[in-house]
Amino acid sequence: MPDLIFSIVICTYNRANYLAKALAGVARQDFPTGLFEVLVIDNASTDKTKQTVAEFQGGAQNLRYVYEPELGLSIARNTGWRNATGQYIAYLDDDAIPSVSWLTHAAHAIEQGKQDVGMLGGRVEPIWEKPRPDWLGDQLLSLLSMVDLGPASQYVDEDVGIVGANMIIPRHLLQQHGGFSSEVGRIGSLLLSGEETLLKRRLAQSGYRGYYSPDVSVQHHAPADRLTRKWFLERMYWQGRSSAALMQLESAMPWWRRAPKSCLELLKGAILLAGSFIPGQNFERRARANGHFGLAEGLYRAGATQCD
Repeated sequence: MPDLIFSIVICTYNRANYLAKALAGVARQDFPTGLFEVLVIDNASTDKTKQTVAEFQGGAQNLRYVYEPELGLSIARNTGWRNATGQYIAYLDDDAIPSVSWLTHAAHAIEQGKQDVGMLGGRVEPIWEKPRPDWLGDQLLSLLSMVDLGPASQYVDEDVGIVGANMIIPRHLLQQHGGFSSEVGRIGSLLLSGEETLLKRRLAQSGYRGYYSPDVSVQHHAPADRLTRKWFLERMYWQGRSSAALMQLESAMPWWRRAPKSCLELLKGAILLAGSFIPGQNFERRARANGHFGLAEGLYRAGATQCD
């Protein structure tokens, strides 16, 4: 390994208060400071983001501030790895706090010599900003980027186990695959996603696999304003729209295939929605229905990768 092993990349947009907590967590790492750097990618913030980073730079020689004026999470993430010098890019959400031994455990997992690992991640535990609602079942926690696959390290497929809040990727693979697609991914408050899944699939096509190590762990805020039924319904709808966008990016579907698929997804959503009104049925069915509705609309629209 080179002298600089990790480049921690934190992309942020108008969340200076959360960012300060993330940087404090990074500062507490028990990993040698000379073996990692920290890059904060300020994605066109208008709050005190730059000032917050400056406050930490006084005591952290390995902390850099990079301003990215074009809004978009994929764009910011690409700016991160392109400016990084470490062998591995460790992506950390601006509202996530790494465990003290986050990098130490990541280095241990890497040193085990699994040459086919293209992406490493681990447990993501919630920081509840208000009590967890009783209607919020475990099956919906992934929408808040929460991950817990148990105590055993394991390979994972491209759709589970590793999320952007806690995601470590060899820099040469990001360069080789062009990083994250700007056709999908968050732009401001828009809930479009899918850029991580697309990269995972491209890595898998090249023979690389995801690897989950539970000790490579972080805590992730579950903001009070997201712990509402309205937010989860909207998030599931955009999950469906994101799936439609990925379908178009990976293999553009002609209208005569897209139309019947859209109708089928609409029917699935209607059945789930009808069932959600049956006494004893939980909120999850209603949320899943919204996912099918989003997929149906995304497929129906010409050029599903375009957003309103």
